[in-house]
Amino acid sequence: MQIVLTVASVLHIVCFLLMAYRIVIGPTLADRVVAVDLLAYISIGFAIVYAIATDQPVFLEVGLVVGLIAFMSTVVFSRYIERADLPGTED
Repeated sequence: MQIVLTVASVLHIVCFLLMAYRIVIGPTLADRVVAVDLLAYISIGFAIVYAIATDQPVFLEVGLVVGLIAFMSTVVFSRYIERADLPGTED
């Protein structure tokens, strides 16, 4: 079980770094918003792996709260991008 948790943690870190790269390089604002959303969900996965590894179920609740906040922030950013006339959002 320890090997699985280690591999999962390493994969979460790699995904986190790839999404951080997408935030910096992302050509449009929508790309950056999606990358931030994925960072939140990667953080949820890491919290779940940590909860399993340390046998502390309180981190599952942390993941739930982060997921709710991430979903709401994505909806708000989407509505902002849809209504605003921002450079780099032409499609």
